[in-house]
Amino acid sequence: MATIQATLNITSSDATSEALAISQTNAITVTNPVINTGRESVDTVAATVIIPAAKAAITYLYIKNTDASNVITIRTGASVAYADLGAGEWGFFPIKATVGCEVIASGGVVIVEYGYWTQ
Repeated sequence: MATIQATLNITSSDATSEALAISQTNAITVTNPVINTGRESVDTVAATVIIPAAKAAITYLYIKNTDASNVITIRTGASVAYADLGAGEWGFFPIKATVGCEVIASGGVVIVEYGYWTQ
């Protein structure tokens, strides 16, 4: 067993009338299989599976759209869209066991950077 440290900081001095300061940290115990980081070419026609739906454990996914202009859509293994990442955007998501994750690009082929860790 190993531990990863996930930290999220959201701050702004001008987004609202009050200063915004949210900070959350969580130590997550993980085990194999793990993909520390990798890159994958994502097409506009067929989805690319990142985490198979048969995976029977919660999996933490980091994913980044490295493209300068195109969008990727993040979907469940059953092709249900739940998030879009624009150019340069990233996310960190807990993926429910047996749901899976796939991505598809719109506008052109996109290289995504990703990593996942199994709980």
